[in-house]
Amino acid sequence: MGLLLDTHAFIWWASDPEKLPAALLQRLMGEEPLLLSIASLWEMQIKIGLGKLALHQPLRRVVEEQQAANGLRLLPFDRLLIAQAHCDELILVSRDQAFDAYPIRRFWHG
Repeated sequence: MGLLLDTHAFIWWASDPEKLPAALLQRLMGEEPLLLSIASLWEMQIKIGLGKLALHQPLRRVVEEQQAANGLRLLPFDRLLIAQAHCDELILVSRDQAFDAYPIRRFWHG
């Protein structure tokens, strides 16, 4: 199993870890895979552009440092589409056969 970090959890972990509970910090330093959604990167970049979020260095650098230091993996944006299709019982319109590995319905088999 892995730990999917919410946007604020990632920001605090990367820049202000004392805001996180000790038990969480210990778990983040453990062996479980650490994951961050591309949707969270999107959210952070929008907030940076609006002046609602300031990081100590560019977002790309923060992510690269966490990938190198802690093995952070980014979840492709496709995972968000899969989750939305699954939760809302939607048919995903896509030619990409990789979606067939998930419990969703896909239309566009060509």
